[in-house]
Amino acid sequence: PSSKEELIMPRVTACLLRHLPNLQVVDLANLHAGIEHYYKGSRESAHRQSRVKPLNLIHYTGSDQLADVMHICPKLRNFKLFVTEKLPQLGNTLKSLNHCLDQVTLVYNNNLTTANHNNNNMDNAEGLNGGAIGGGGGSPHTGLTGFTEFLEACGSKICRLEVDSTQETVISREDLVAFSTFCPQIEAINFTNFRVEIEVDHRVSHSPVPTKPAYFPFLTSARFNNVSIEDHGKDIFRYLLGGALDLEQLSISFYSPGYFFSDFLLDDILLVNDFAHLQHFSLRGGALTLISALRLISCRPKLLSIGELQHWDVEPGELNTFVQILRRARSLNLLQDIHIY
Repeated sequence: PSSKEELIMPRVTACLLRHLPNLQVVDLANLHAGIEHYYKGSRESAHRQSRVKPLNLIHYTGSDQLADVMHICPKLRNFKLFVTEKLPQLGNTLKSLNHCLDQVTLVYNNNLTTANHNNNNMDNAEGLNGGAIGGGGGSPHTGLTGFTEFLEACGSKICRLEVDSTQETVISREDLVAFSTFCPQIEAINFTNFRVEIEVDHRVSHSPVPTKPAYFPFLTSARFNNVSIEDHGKDIFRYLLGGALDLEQLSISFYSPGYFFSDFLLDDILLVNDFAHLQHFSLRGGALTLISALRLISCRPKLLSIGELQHWDVEPGELNTFVQILRRARSLNLLQDIHIY
């Protein structure tokens, strides 16, 4: 939402909810304040609250006080949560639901927002942002605050997970292991900034992550954006992709040069996961060559597109020749129709 939309008065949002009873999605940063105003009104009255109809909302945008509105929003399945230090408690709140969480987006802003979001002052302009934008005080998110505890509590219910963080936010080994351990039903994962830093204690192990690939039996879509990994990149991607046997869409883009993501790494991954169901593959900023492109095309009959080849380790002339060969093969019905971009 834009800044103007974020400043919508809670009483206006409440009016919208009252007059549009079938409304399912209201993506406003201060939605929580509007729901509270809908439920409690300008005066808190137990008699009035007992007559308020439950909302049909399936999407919630907010933060710490989610538990306060769960009873009036029993159908919530999609959550956009602005992360504070109370994220583990939110995990326990979502754990209590009797249905799956279709989509969970965790927003890690530059500033760690404080707990009380001033939602009690619903008509006060100071409380309109609901503290959800991270504009007030606090310390920076240098890591994924509360991530492991949150997933331990409710990860088994999550179908799609997005981690929306800044490039300064560091993802740790514990975060990766928690994701692979506590999210057995995950179908899609998206990291807006995938900056990983792992220190290896060689007295304990020489591997930065478990040597056995993480098992994701239902994962069909994975996006790793703005990847920044200085050390152990090969181990990390072998761990994350080696057990995603049903993967259909894979998109990787690098913030800093990803020379480690080479033909040799792809060969290592294909030894344990042949990507038999892969339909769309995109890599920007790695070091793959057209050898990998040919290997993916020739052995993956379901493959429909390969993207960002101009950002691979390939010369323009090679790419032009490659595209002409593919066109010729398609004209002879020797190859499925594949989109190259």
